[in-house]
Amino acid sequence: MKDPTFTAKQVDFIGLIIEHLTATSVVEPGRLYESPFTDHAPLGPHCLFTAGQLSVIVVILDDIRQKAIA
Repeated sequence: MKDPTFTAKQVDFIGLIIEHLTATSVVEPGRLYESPFTDHAPLGPHCLFTAGQLSVIVVILDDIRQKAIA
């Protein structure tokens, strides 16, 4: 399988997630449909990522939240 290539907008969006994780320790997946995330993807992350990619992002965010709670 070939490594995926991400667009600049996708990389910026992931960078924003990382910034928020650094500041708050968790990001609920629903937050991805609110500001400041919608400043980068007005209709939500599903416009930037495939369903599969978005599912992976949500799984990672859920995993991080579970580890932060533990």
